[in-house]
Amino acid sequence: MRTKGKNKKKVLESILKPLKVRLDRRTVITVKSMKVFEMWKEKYPEAQIMPL
Repeated sequence: MRTKGKNKKKVLESILKPLKVRLDRRTVITVKSMKVFEMWKEKYPEAQIMPL
């Protein structure tokens, strides 16, 4: 019965994976949430989330 807890943990980890963001052609950063990405998007309008 402990497998349910492990599956839940794996799902949460996959949702909470950090995002790689390209701010400009040379600069790539890692952010932890979409909220942080939105903050960077205000400063760098061309920012894009990179595929993993």
